[in-house]
Amino acid sequence: MSTPWPSAIYLVGTILVLVLIVLYCRDSALRHIPGLPGAGYSSLRHVRSIISKGLLKDYVTWCRQYGELVRIEPNVLLTSSPDLVMHMSGVRSRYGKDSAFYLLAHLAPGKENLASLLDDPTHNRHKSLLAPAYTKDISGAREPTIDAHLRKFLHDVQSNYLSTTAAVKLMDLSKGSQYFTTKAIIELTYGPDFEDLLEDKAVAGLVEMPEGAFNMPGFLYATRLTKVMGLIGQLMASKEDTDDGFGKFLNVASRLKNSSAETKRLGMVQTYLQNGMSPEQVAHDALTQVLAGQVTVSAAISGIMILLMSNPRVLSALRKEIDAAVSDGAMSLDEVIISYAKALALPYLQAVVREGLRFFPPTVDPLPRVAPQEGDSVKVGDRTVFIPGGTRVLTSTWSITRNTEVFGEDADAFRPERWIGLDGPRSARMQKVADLIFGFGKGRCLGITIARMMICKSIFELVRRFDMALTEPWSPMSNVLNMGAWERSGMMVVVTEREDN
Repeated sequence: MSTPWPSAIYLVGTILVLVLIVLYCRDSALRHIPGLPGAGYSSLRHVRSIISKGLLKDYVTWCRQYGELVRIEPNVLLTSSPDLVMHMSGVRSRYGKDSAFYLLAHLAPGKENLASLLDDPTHNRHKSLLAPAYTKDISGAREPTIDAHLRKFLHDVQSNYLSTTAAVKLMDLSKGSQYFTTKAIIELTYGPDFEDLLEDKAVAGLVEMPEGAFNMPGFLYATRLTKVMGLIGQLMASKEDTDDGFGKFLNVASRLKNSSAETKRLGMVQTYLQNGMSPEQVAHDALTQVLAGQVTVSAAISGIMILLMSNPRVLSALRKEIDAAVSDGAMSLDEVIISYAKALALPYLQAVVREGLRFFPPTVDPLPRVAPQEGDSVKVGDRTVFIPGGTRVLTSTWSITRNTEVFGEDADAFRPERWIGLDGPRSARMQKVADLIFGFGKGRCLGITIARMMICKSIFELVRRFDMALTEPWSPMSNVLNMGAWERSGMMVVVTEREDN
């Protein structure tokens, strides 16, 4: 009677050989690029970093250890090269978007918006319909609207959170700034005719949502469970016939159908309608811009305030400039909120904002690009590297904004003075690289001017009026979430009136 062992051993040996062949082929395409141990065969190291929420620091560590182009998975690269990022995102770039990453950009199943569009020509045409509302303040209401909501925010701080020597009240500054930015952007987007969208319940549906929104999707993206991600996207997506969460904002489509494009009480959506966009499409793009704006702007304000509270020298220098602007007449005594034009004329304030955005980018999404089918030869450092077609390339924003060749040997330090007195090519290079946090080329953020206006005004007024102290300086704010969105809660501060006012 024959024994089955020889056949079983042969079968196992054959399977092992086939596995080795597959692993070798999987590893060979990117073998010429340095990377993490085992990255040619497995995604485990990257997935583990995402699960542990250590992605931000790990990306920096890997880029500094292995160079500006690092292999982190069998078919995934990570770059900290600003030039490669600009090359991939340029107007004429042949790199595409990773469809798996942008799957959850849909606010409802099958409904596109500017963030979810993958096809470049379609994306560019769509962007051209939105752009005029950002480049032109047609109604002249942009700055007054921001001022009105900033005044309410400051009044809320003054009335409800001011501490004294007799009693201390704690305030979550990150959450407070997020409510301010969300309400301001909602009114800028929809206009006064949609004042019900500014109600606390409606705003809370947006503010409370983003903190966990990218947690599980980040894991699913890294593990390539795109079908599961798509299913979750459909389950999470709001129905347009509901009055909760996203649904209330998507419901504006039916209301826009009954509004004339010439209505003066509409916000930016008026321009979208005039440019020929359907009310349904306007509803999806309007909500997308609210979500994107409130997340990034509030994170920027919180981040800069943390840096100021942690750097008394910088805070003191900024206060001197602010106080001088008021006393010298650069800002009139009856001017409740500083104008954006006057804020732009304050060099140290601008340096603080620019350095804060560089040091603490409001978003660090990897924004993966896919190499063209024929591959691409790129310059990385002092060598030329071939990236095979279909390779996904992620961006380490944190590494880019801490590039010592661009920002100096002290790039890991918060020093606004690096932006003062600069001139010539170095200044231009620093500004160009630092502005990559807003995207580049075809992916450039449309709302940069609005974002800077809100940030500059907020920082000026908070520093002008209040003293703030972190209650937990060892852990001032929650860590970054998986795919790069800051968790905007837990920034507890004690607020007092300025003693030298």
